[in-house]
Amino acid sequence: MFSRRIPTYAYTRAPTILGGTIGQNKVVSPVVKKLLFNEVTMRDGFQGIKSPIVTVKNKLRLLSVLSNTGYGYVEIGSFASPKIVPQMANTLDLIKKLDTIERNPFTTLGVLVLNESGLRTVIDNHTLFTQHGITVALVTSPSDHFCSHNMKMSSQLATKFVTDSIKTLTQLNICNRVYISTCFSDHLNWISPDSVARVVDQIYCSANEIVLSDTFATATEDSVIALLKTITDNCDPARLTMHFHEGNDSAIAHRNVITSLAYGVRSFDGTISDNLGGCISFDKTHRNLDLISLFDKTLKCSASFHTEMKKARDMLPSLFIIYDVE
Repeated sequence: MFSRRIPTYAYTRAPTILGGTIGQNKVVSPVVKKLLFNEVTMRDGFQGIKSPIVTVKNKLRLLSVLSNTGYGYVEIGSFASPKIVPQMANTLDLIKKLDTIERNPFTTLGVLVLNESGLRTVIDNHTLFTQHGITVALVTSPSDHFCSHNMKMSSQLATKFVTDSIKTLTQLNICNRVYISTCFSDHLNWISPDSVARVVDQIYCSANEIVLSDTFATATEDSVIALLKTITDNCDPARLTMHFHEGNDSAIAHRNVITSLAYGVRSFDGTISDNLGGCISFDKTHRNLDLISLFDKTLKCSASFHTEMKKARDMLPSLFIIYDVE
């Protein structure tokens, strides 16, 4: 099994999380010395923006800043239908030009793959993936409703695609990251912790990293507790990442992060803006967790990586201005 190259400085320092009441449970959290933050602006953040398209040149500019911020992982794009997700159509071109920028070699890059077509693109270009140490992110869900809308297959087939793809990627010496979407609700129904646990059981032995996603920003402290109590009975929390979205109140998402810390999770996805993100297959999805706001309002951190995150955020408006032809 492969693992990401994560040096000590790829983690950001957070303050001690004090004991207290979380949901209906008395929890005394351990001292938290290291957290790992994963940046998904370039994929999850950009994918819902139909136009203007961010050029490869501008994506490289942003990536250079993001990779030097201290993130353990930066997801740079996806292999999806250019008709449905035009913003991701230049992902392969972006990968081919990674050598043209300066970036932190210890920040792992990732690309999302949803189907056989995307996997075939990886296979056909596997030398680029191994050369740059690019991780392939895969997606499944306990919800047939979500899988049929997002991947045009059932939950069972989506999970089988994930397990089969991991075998192929392992043979190519490519790391994987598996999103389990809709861990709390699927837009129509609430999702039980047991149904999520069944998916985790099927991928746990082969997945390098498992990402539990609150796709529709419906997670609460109590539902996060219920899920993590169930999952961590048979799963090492060090293998888990939480992927929260923000609803109308970002404080709820922030509290969900603190709740996750109490159950041993130390890795979190997010973006550098408070208005990016959302699943393109559904109208009523919410923005990604804003990491800058999380640091400012909840973790109360101020360090060099924080300054770099704000620098990257301030670049965003200029990325959508088309002023050159590639």
